[in-house]
Amino acid sequence: MARSVVKKVNPATVAEYEQLVREVSHHDWLYYVKDSPKISDAYYDRLYRKLRELEERFPQLTLPHSPTQRVGGEVIAAFSKVKHPQKMLSLDNTYDEEELKQFLRRNQEGLGKMPTAWVAEPKIDGLSIELTYDNNHGAALVTAATRGDGIYGEDVTHNIRTIRTVPLLFKDMPFSPCTVRGEIFIERSALEMINQQRVDEGEAPFKNCRNAAAGSVRLLDNTITAKRPLKFFAWGLLEAERAVEDHWQAMELLKSSGFPINPVNRLLHTAAELFNWVHEFDKTVHTLAYPTDGVVIKVNRFDQQRKLGSTSKYPRSAIAFKYSAEKAITQIKQIQVQVGRTGTLTPVAELVPVELSGTEVARASLHNEDEIARKDVRQGDWVEIEKAGEIIPQVVRVLKQRRRSALKRFVMPKRCPACGSEVVRDAEAVARRCSNRTSCPAQLREAILFFASRSAMNIEHLGPALVDQLLQRGLIKDAADLFQLRQQDLAALERMAEKSAENVVAAIEVSRSRATLPQLITGLGIPHVGAVAAGMLADYFGSLAAMLNKNPQALQAELEAIHGIGPVIAAAVAAFLQQSSSKRLLKKLLKLGIDPKQPKAHARDANLPLAGLSFCITGTLSKPRQEYKEIIQTMGGQFHSTVKKDTSYLVKGEGAASRKDQLAAKYGTRVITESDFNTLTAR
Repeated sequence: MARSVVKKVNPATVAEYEQLVREVSHHDWLYYVKDSPKISDAYYDRLYRKLRELEERFPQLTLPHSPTQRVGGEVIAAFSKVKHPQKMLSLDNTYDEEELKQFLRRNQEGLGKMPTAWVAEPKIDGLSIELTYDNNHGAALVTAATRGDGIYGEDVTHNIRTIRTVPLLFKDMPFSPCTVRGEIFIERSALEMINQQRVDEGEAPFKNCRNAAAGSVRLLDNTITAKRPLKFFAWGLLEAERAVEDHWQAMELLKSSGFPINPVNRLLHTAAELFNWVHEFDKTVHTLAYPTDGVVIKVNRFDQQRKLGSTSKYPRSAIAFKYSAEKAITQIKQIQVQVGRTGTLTPVAELVPVELSGTEVARASLHNEDEIARKDVRQGDWVEIEKAGEIIPQVVRVLKQRRRSALKRFVMPKRCPACGSEVVRDAEAVARRCSNRTSCPAQLREAILFFASRSAMNIEHLGPALVDQLLQRGLIKDAADLFQLRQQDLAALERMAEKSAENVVAAIEVSRSRATLPQLITGLGIPHVGAVAAGMLADYFGSLAAMLNKNPQALQAELEAIHGIGPVIAAAVAAFLQQSSSKRLLKKLLKLGIDPKQPKAHARDANLPLAGLSFCITGTLSKPRQEYKEIIQTMGGQFHSTVKKDTSYLVKGEGAASRKDQLAAKYGTRVITESDFNTLTAR
């Protein structure tokens, strides 16, 4: 039997490797935590590549806190339970200033005097996480757990390690083990990008930043988590009194050890300072990049925290003061219908501009005709609006008492407002679509904007106003024409100076040279194909030329055999490649030299337990729906958001939707319980 050969490593190489780990980690900290990079991307890439090459040559060198160990690549079957060293308590909430005063009075009564100071921290709408570091593992991160029920959480270490702002090593750890608590969150701008990708993949968008963060952390495949722009702020250190006297000092200790601490935090020494800060923060809360609905106020000194104690649920030394959700009253001037990239017609309320959450709002999505009918929204109505998840303006309710009797009910158009083609309604959805998929100008505009977006070819400086001019002047007729634009073409456009034109051309050339095949496939806008599916297709095809040369009829069966693709995506890809307009676009891209290559991946296992089966879920189950979705996909099955003709099983929980039951009966889909599903997946 052959023995594996372990290469000997000389001391100089070990020293070089350890120095590279420190150097790359330091530049990661500067870039992701401090937002202050000191070296160029090219130089960083050289350092990182050298580090990775050393680990490939000498695997025994690899340290658990090496920056290379962040990259996602692990798929697990399920999350194991982790017991917290101390119960993760909730916080008592108040929306009332008088109740906040009562909290301070209770502080005073419990201590016999007012606390020395309080710490005020923004209450970020994210996911609480507990990180454990141990000297027995070189002060490296050993476990990351969710809050769970406060006593037991779920082990999500494989996902948390992919987050760049979470230190893999606790520098200058004061004692061992050290348990750090904090918040995982996603910024508003990042949520918009993620939701666009989910919509493109045929999935429901996340309702808010917290759902996005929680869903990302609890994925079974951390290759997906690694692509999500998650961030982390530390807000607690267990047993910190072993090293320091108060919470503020504990945060300074963590900060000096490389942990990101929210710079908005404040140390407040009097009740007057505290109330002033709470009032001032209310004025700026909506300007923050991340969502927050209030502030957490903590007694600063640890000895005073201990004396105040806690109830079975809440610490008496802390409280969450929440601001009321901001709403505004305005009038709908008119209801317009927009046509999206896939032809979907979306009604939008044009509003009398009103200030909301720090910005002027003049438009609000009405989603679809069923939503309009449910709320009975009419042109000319006075409405109450708010920002869903503090991001997307939406109509909350109609003020019917202010309605004029002459207002007519809104009716969706039967013809596309952009091209006049017939509008059809999806048989299994509430959406109405333009039937003209090849020459509708509105769909073309949105397709070009999507092609250039960050999630696709990432062409900077190419916004809607510029694309509108390019189309109106006839300078482009499809996305491929972007790569034929010249500086003099752009310089002649309105509000386009010489330098601006130069920047656009440079950005197009950057995209030409740097875009990957998954990015290009994503940019093609194939229905149901988002970033994840595009990566699988890139593995399969290897190049755009190979994609064009495939026989669409045989292709569908081949793609269905790939784990993670399934019949819906396979059919969409085959249909796309059969369209003459798609073929023209691909041929033009190839002629212009746009054909990034990708090595073909190994054949994927089509013999997984749920291969060939598809599932839909209705009602409430014992675990989040996202977890069941990941179980289904990891075991080779397909997850459907609604019951379709090819759905194998409908998993039914409490409060199930009657619509899905009706579809299951219509298509002969087998209805099973959660227990049945668990039995099926345990085989």
